[in-house]
Amino acid sequence: LSVTYSDKYEVSTQSVCSEKCSCMKLSSDSNLLAYATRTSVIVIDCNTFKEKCRIDCGGITDIQFSPHSVYVMYWKLAAFNDEGPNVWLHNVETDTSVIQFQHKESFTKESYQWSQSGYTFVRQYRGQLSLVMMAVSHLNTVNMRVPKVRSFSLSPTSKDLYFAAHFAADNAGGASFVKTVSCKEIPDTVDVTSKSFFQGDFMEYFWNFKGDMVLVVNNTESDKTGASYYGRKMLYLLNRKGDAFQISVPSNGPLHHVSWLPDKNEFLIICGNMPSEVHLFNSKGDAIVKLATGVFNCAYFNRFGNLLVLGGFGNLSGAVQTIDM
Repeated sequence: LSVTYSDKYEVSTQSVCSEKCSCMKLSSDSNLLAYATRTSVIVIDCNTFKEKCRIDCGGITDIQFSPHSVYVMYWKLAAFNDEGPNVWLHNVETDTSVIQFQHKESFTKESYQWSQSGYTFVRQYRGQLSLVMMAVSHLNTVNMRVPKVRSFSLSPTSKDLYFAAHFAADNAGGASFVKTVSCKEIPDTVDVTSKSFFQGDFMEYFWNFKGDMVLVVNNTESDKTGASYYGRKMLYLLNRKGDAFQISVPSNGPLHHVSWLPDKNEFLIICGNMPSEVHLFNSKGDAIVKLATGVFNCAYFNRFGNLLVLGGFGNLSGAVQTIDM
């Protein structure tokens, strides 16, 4: 394992490890590098290439850093008859173990999320949500009373902890729900908004910059109307004021892309059969303007939100178009 870096004048390569590595992860600020060997997990400082901590643990399959890189989390596949932990959380700054637990289900990025502060960690396990709050002097773990959770997404706000979640139906043939939930009174939770529907296989969540509104794309694996072989996508908007409603897509056909404008309460969707249409909506779900028509299936804003790049990628013969917002 080696690291290639550049300074003002040249590009250099530094050898880090001569052993076989099973996985590695660079922190979001590129200051730390964690990698797993056959017997250990090692975290190094990328500025000095000195070892910050070494943890004795073999068979690791993946590594992730928390926001701000205070903690490193690593895990391995759970053995069938092993009741011991297979997920560990370690404080990089103090070189101390924080928490360890068993997670026999597939431990994917959909199974856990960090708050924006980087000191609250939520994981989903067997239809429940477990909240881990880390402070300087103590650790608090709370199992939140939210039964039958199928998926969830934390809001990107650092003030109050909210999440959106998809709840399974209480009985066969019943309605399932998407809700936004407040965690102010844990272990109890308070429903803020709720939207029910009778068909929904998995959800995608898109929060606005402030974290007070979320767009939920309800994906169904099959279309009972026969309009599409690939299923349907329905778009809903939920906010903290208690409003929850479906967004009427202006064009017939699939929903290709959804994204919020940076630091604004307006969002963009790309929809319809090719050539698709690009529409801008306000926070009330009203279409404001049609921005473009073309072979597009994705959109990207710059950090200021004044430039929009539209593209058609994958198996499309698309083009790239830039729009001054």
